[in-house]
Amino acid sequence: MTRAALMEVESELRRYAYARLPHQDAEDIVQDAFVRLYSRDARTGPIGNITAFLKRTVRNLLFDRYRAPRFLEYVPEEEISAIADEASSPERIMLGRQAWEAIAAELSRIPPKTLEMFLQHRFGAATCRELAQQHKLPRSTVHDQLRQVLERLTRAARPYLER
Repeated sequence: MTRAALMEVESELRRYAYARLPHQDAEDIVQDAFVRLYSRDARTGPIGNITAFLKRTVRNLLFDRYRAPRFLEYVPEEEISAIADEASSPERIMLGRQAWEAIAAELSRIPPKTLEMFLQHRFGAATCRELAQQHKLPRSTVHDQLRQVLERLTRAARPYLER
């Protein structure tokens, strides 16, 4: 991959990260992705698609950032064991499965091109502007379609998650 192509990918990764984090955190995430690229062990084999590797790495680092605790607080073991764990009750597990089934059913009813745009936007690095250019649609139309998909999925899952 040429230096110019890497710089273009870096710019795209920054835009993706800036949309989700403050600038300094986004810069750190993109830099970490390139560090991981350059520090890979040669024994793991070559990377077939460097752009995809970097996008996936940035996405995973963003997920890690969101999951990371903001602060840690010591709680005695007695207090922890006294807390009821409703998260893994059989009823909650069943409701979660029903919510996923409802979401999957709703996804199957979404037109393929709209679903593709939604997946590229939510799980890829595509912005509304990029999707509008790619699909030759006005940006407002792309934005409305993405919003409608999210609303449909939310409506499908809501009955199971509000109990």
